[in-house]
Amino acid sequence: MYRSIILLLLLNATVLYSQSGWIQQETGTQYRLRHVFFINENTGWAAGDSGTIIRTVNGGADWDQQISNTTKHLQIIAFTDSLNGTAIGTYYEYNPWCFNFIVSLITSDGGNTWIIAQQGYSAILMDFTYSENVFFASFEGTDCWQTIGAVTKSTDSGLNWTSVNQGFGGYAYKSAHFINTQTGWALGYKATDFGLRVYHLIKTTTGGADWDYIRQDTGYNYLSYWGSKMRFLNGNTGYLMGSNYRNLKKTTDGGFTWNHTDSIITNAKSDYTFINPDTGWIIGGASILRTNDGGHNWSSQNSGVPGGLNSIFFVNENVGYIAGNNGLMLKTYTGGLTNLNTAEQFIPPDYTLYQNYPNPFNPSTTISFSLPHASYTKLKVFDAAGREIKELINEYRQRGSYEVKFDGRDFASGVYYYKLEAGEYSDTKRMLLLK
Repeated sequence: MYRSIILLLLLNATVLYSQSGWIQQETGTQYRLRHVFFINENTGWAAGDSGTIIRTVNGGADWDQQISNTTKHLQIIAFTDSLNGTAIGTYYEYNPWCFNFIVSLITSDGGNTWIIAQQGYSAILMDFTYSENVFFASFEGTDCWQTIGAVTKSTDSGLNWTSVNQGFGGYAYKSAHFINTQTGWALGYKATDFGLRVYHLIKTTTGGADWDYIRQDTGYNYLSYWGSKMRFLNGNTGYLMGSNYRNLKKTTDGGFTWNHTDSIITNAKSDYTFINPDTGWIIGGASILRTNDGGHNWSSQNSGVPGGLNSIFFVNENVGYIAGNNGLMLKTYTGGLTNLNTAEQFIPPDYTLYQNYPNPFNPSTTISFSLPHASYTKLKVFDAAGREIKELINEYRQRGSYEVKFDGRDFASGVYYYKLEAGEYSDTKRMLLLK
């Protein structure tokens, strides 16, 4: 009876808590987190103010502080694998040449040891991206007019960098993005003798050895097109966070024309990400928005926090993270979707039973699943011998996405299985309890 009451409370708590679709995690820091990066569902890092770097190897159940050997603000952190990565920050300290400064860190042991690879005068880091274990960074402003910059590339996890904007020197670069090691775009500008700025979008299919113009514009009346963080999903479809109130723009012709996705709802946002040409998220303040049709329509997701959302990263269509001010970290197992407010939410296209998280676990773990149709639903847990040890759900459920906690404190360490039956759908997954 006691365990049944506890289970009922856990189920009710899960439903109430899932109204936001995002779960807040404890990071152990109060510093602003500016960037979050994961190499898989379990292993990730976040970086931010005062040299803060934190790491998780269990999907955020625990975050460990790492010693960065710097107190400068870090804007970017990225890894090519579980061991090799970089963290970068640029900052300004007064000098008569208006130069900015950079601190670039590298690690070869997952962040247990960080080494300062570069510190000194630099342009301003504007954007950072990666493809197939190659890092790319774009910079603007090594002078008082902020019109000299570069697109750079690193093939050794941030240890060495080389310029790849051959033939287009003298430009400040707001953003660069590569969909593979050879094909990429760069967005830059330079000042003219008449006080105007010439903006251009260039493309390479040779890893930066050669570039071609996509378009070039002169004059302030084109500024609303250009901005920062350009991301392409394929050779035609890309998105750009514009400089005009940071509204999101979209191209479907490789960057020649750009149109508003939604000029009002995507205003004043801080970051965005897409996992395919149609499905993406954009964040800012306390707002989380999701689109499933390439930005034509957006649905609001409740963050559950008052504001300060800075960086978003999705490992796949379901598992995502958001880093923010005061050490904030949010996680979703279901793309931010819940079974509540379904009129505003994306309806799951298929029956899906997700891998539990965390896994291995001690003592509890979360099991998530999606129902595209209302169905009589059973969710049960079995031991390694196939004996049923816990019935989590046995009732009619509406379509939507659900989370259920399984508490294993009364069971021995070992392999367990959980099985979902809904309508004609059935699936079983394995989980490991380690005490």
